[in-house]
Amino acid sequence: MPGITKEEFSKIYQEQFFPILKPLDSERSAAVHKSIMVGLVGLGCFIVGAIASVAEVWSVAILAFAGMVASIFLMNRSTDEFRKKLKKSVITKLLALCGQLYMSDNKNVVTKDEIKQMGLFPRFSTKRDDD
Repeated sequence: MPGITKEEFSKIYQEQFFPILKPLDSERSAAVHKSIMVGLVGLGCFIVGAIASVAEVWSVAILAFAGMVASIFLMNRSTDEFRKKLKKSVITKLLALCGQLYMSDNKNVVTKDEIKQMGLFPRFSTKRDDD
């Protein structure tokens, strides 16, 4: 987007991105609310587990800590689902503004060897394909 003005970007945002993002706002809000509620349950499990540990009621402590771990996974899953939906609906349009960039389902568009040969990341050792 070389040379794009604030006004031009604002127009592009209003025309191309706002119509996509507006309907997703209620889903974003619901995902945040769900994460907070699950996080509070996890916090409660941690407190119960800590108290049960001090009281040496090990079966309750183990169950409580298992509940805490489960809540962490549920929180991550809730936000991850929304993040994936947001990326799928917005990234393609955003990349189009930057030229001939695109999203691909091919997980090996650029191999580890090619990344190493480029020399951009001197300490490169692993990669995780996302988009």
